[in-house]
Amino acid sequence: MAIINCNLGQNSSYYKVYIEYSYTQNISENTSTITAALKLQQLTDSYDFDTVSAVKVGFTMAGEEFSKSQRININDKGNTGYTITLASGTKTVDHDSSGKKTIIFSCNNTS
Repeated sequence: MAIINCNLGQNSSYYKVYIEYSYTQNISENTSTITAALKLQQLTDSYDFDTVSAVKVGFTMAGEEFSKSQRININDKGNTGYTITLASGTKTVDHDSSGKKTIIFSCNNTS
């Protein structure tokens, strides 16, 4: 698994938002299948996270948006490192003729 850190909204020392992803390559079909998830991790045991109402959060992977509208609530003081998945998705992409492919990821908050 690889990680891409995101900077969304009021990102602080209390929590972090990141994309965690992995991929498998199919050489005979010249494709890769990428599985990714946008995650929120609590970094301190003295802070709860709550959006109070539903917000749309997500990420873009290779031009496709994977998002979810939800209330995000971590009410778990005392559990540093607690992580929730905000959105996830899987996408298969074709490689170029040399067998390479660049994938662009981006995080977004469209509440």
